[in-house]
Amino acid sequence: MLNFTTREDWLRWRQTGIGSSDAPVIMGVSSYSTPLKLYNEKLAPSPTENDEDSYIKRLGNQAEPKIRSLVELKLGNKFAACNLQSSEFPFLLASFDGRSKDKKEGLEIKLINEADWTAGRDHKFLPAKYKPQVYHQMNVGNLERVWFAMYLYSAFQTNPNKISPDNLVILEVL
Repeated sequence: MLNFTTREDWLRWRQTGIGSSDAPVIMGVSSYSTPLKLYNEKLAPSPTENDEDSYIKRLGNQAEPKIRSLVELKLGNKFAACNLQSSEFPFLLASFDGRSKDKKEGLEIKLINEADWTAGRDHKFLPAKYKPQVYHQMNVGNLERVWFAMYLYSAFQTNPNKISPDNLVILEVL
């Protein structure tokens, strides 16, 4: 398990390999980036963050510990955020919103739009754009399952201090 003292150190580490958030870009299902843009980012002399989505990232970082606590209550299991690098393929990296103490389960948390949230709630449907990320995490972490926790973005944006189980959908990905 890897620990970083600054966000810049973490960004530099992510630049050294293929992370779980890079997997959807490589698979062509990301609406946030392209394979060419990702390639250029990996070759850049220093890591950069996209200013366009920094608000959403800040909101996600604010929401993550709150949602993790709610997921832990619902699942009866504790999860700790961590960063891992594959021992078999060192260029494969993964940052986890949570990993269980027994290291068999992962947790991915997303603030998600209403259409994807509704599909998850009603049909137990993991949006295609997140599948490469989740399976990449399973591979790097050698996990049995990943819990994909979707929290309704509009509900969190409206009231970030009140996390409600009514706005949370948890999918089990095996």
